[in-house]
Amino acid sequence: KNSFEQFCINYANERLQQHFNRHLFKLEQEDYEADGIDWTKVDFEDNQECLGLFEKKPLGLLSLLDEESNFPKATDLSFADKLEQHLSGNSCFKSGRDGAFSIRHYAGQVLYETGGFLEKNRDPLPSDSINLLLSTGCPLLQQFAAELLNRPQKAVGQNVQSTMDSQKQSVTTKFKGQLYKLMQGLENTTPH
Repeated sequence: KNSFEQFCINYANERLQQHFNRHLFKLEQEDYEADGIDWTKVDFEDNQECLGLFEKKPLGLLSLLDEESNFPKATDLSFADKLEQHLSGNSCFKSGRDGAFSIRHYAGQVLYETGGFLEKNRDPLPSDSINLLLSTGCPLLQQFAAELLNRPQKAVGQNVQSTMDSQKQSVTTKFKGQLYKLMQGLENTTPH
């Protein structure tokens, strides 16, 4: 059963595959042509449509997941219904039964079960847990709580809830940001 975690992994794989294809096939073949090298052109599949399925705004998989995660009464089935409603026109997407859907990735078709998607995307960490860590006499636990709040230990005050509310980001939003930084790093290197 493929769930939220595999969904994120496969999204990252799509991004990395695009980078690999661009450097190994597209740019290398352009260099061969420019240098007049006699070679046989290699055809490769472009996965931009699948990436668009994930990243398109406002109606891509990630945007729809974040939107549905913000509705308190939303369920995994309502998320699956929203996907079917908005993404059925994309050839990489196929809705399934009982909240399942499949995506045609670069590596092949993958079936996902939506059970737990919304809760995992929200990734709640109750402020009570952070307050508990802050109230201990252990400096290590206090430092850990300060790191969770992304601020220096000395600056951690009583208003944990307001800090957490202002920093709420979905897992997919954080993941997409981290993946973007990784891809920037890869783009700034010279592939061999």
